[in-house]
Amino acid sequence: MLKRLLQTNNNVFFSSRRFFQALYVSNKNIKKNVRILTPILDFKHRFTNPKVLADNLKRRGLSDQFNIDDLLAQWEIHSHIKAKKDEIECLLEETSKHLKEAKKGKTLQKREDEKRKYTLELETLRTDMQHCTNSLDEIELKFVNKFLSLPNELSNKTPQEAQVILSFGSITQDECAHHLVYDNVIEYFNNTTYYLKGDAAKFDHQFAEYCLNYFRKHGFVDFGNPDFAKTILVEGMALPLKKLFEVPHELNVHHTNLTHLVGNSSMLSFLGYLTQLLVWSSYLPIQWISAGQTYIRIDHDKLSLYNVCQTSNVQIFQAGTEEQMLEKFNETLKLIEQLFQKLDTHFRIVYTPAKDLNLAECLSAKIEMFSPHLKRYIEVGNLTHYSDYISKRLLFSYVKDRKANEIDFPHIVSGTVCNLTRTLAIILETYNGTVPKNVFDKFS
Repeated sequence: MLKRLLQTNNNVFFSSRRFFQALYVSNKNIKKNVRILTPILDFKHRFTNPKVLADNLKRRGLSDQFNIDDLLAQWEIHSHIKAKKDEIECLLEETSKHLKEAKKGKTLQKREDEKRKYTLELETLRTDMQHCTNSLDEIELKFVNKFLSLPNELSNKTPQEAQVILSFGSITQDECAHHLVYDNVIEYFNNTTYYLKGDAAKFDHQFAEYCLNYFRKHGFVDFGNPDFAKTILVEGMALPLKKLFEVPHELNVHHTNLTHLVGNSSMLSFLGYLTQLLVWSSYLPIQWISAGQTYIRIDHDKLSLYNVCQTSNVQIFQAGTEEQMLEKFNETLKLIEQLFQKLDTHFRIVYTPAKDLNLAECLSAKIEMFSPHLKRYIEVGNLTHYSDYISKRLLFSYVKDRKANEIDFPHIVSGTVCNLTRTLAIILETYNGTVPKNVFDKFS
């Protein structure tokens, strides 16, 4: 399917020019684009301490992309206009009531005088409301879109430089051949087309099933996902569109909420089920797992399973309260560590530095294995804490207090338990084109 998609339209490799966001549509553009949701814009929380925000941007290397003083000034203007609009809305409601009351009782002359007075007031207020709405739309075009591009707050565990927190086994020092020389188990054409044979295909199938069984025993539930995700989910996760394959559209019109090929084992494929979802707190924590394919655009065509557009992945998704997810992050990372130990091959777990995190990530740990041929580490898995950044953007919430009618937004932890394709490549390099029998014995 991926090959057919690429052949259908070469332009899927390039992100189209976008005039509007799918995640947020202002009133001015509501006639041209459907407003699917309005994300929670927690201005007060983000701008209460400008120094913390500035430090966050500095640690991520994004200081040049944002002017804090300019954002604060725009926020003040936005807040002032919004307060004025709310005030006019109250006056409109109050004046409308007075107009209805003017039609009752009193003398005919007095009724006519009051009706004329309140009618004129309503006309003036509606004109003022239109001016406020137009002003609000103008500033939202710049301010809200810039606000939505602000990164998540960093965890206090996120380091400035890569931090190794665990290392298992030892590095193979021998000179090893590239995994693609073993054409008895891999038939490789390019980064969109390759086939696994023999022990390679057996590993891809059996280790994926072992991962599923392993996490089922620890409370995870199998989940079936679609291969496609809409732009609104991509922007809700704050990912660049250029990394994904865009499904060609036959109509020559502008679209904001397009379809992208992501794979059924991508975090994006989970998010479609959760957008605008409200659950009871008793359902938390949610723990889902999915095995399948992930698709991502690769800019270069280096002959390697490390750089292919389609990989076999096992992906997990967890959601719950802040306390639950802080605990689950550590527990799940321990489960992944124990899983990789079954392979009897060197790996390490590394906390990702702030400058390498995606916008939505506040803390991320990478699982890396050493390629004996390339003599460097390759990421074969990861686990990421997103706090409530994505939940607020996609309106995924839970009932915190039923009696007080209070809702809150779940924190999310998700990650690739194992990128089977990359893991297989490293095992083949390490063991001269074979998968050791003792490895198969552990999860067959």
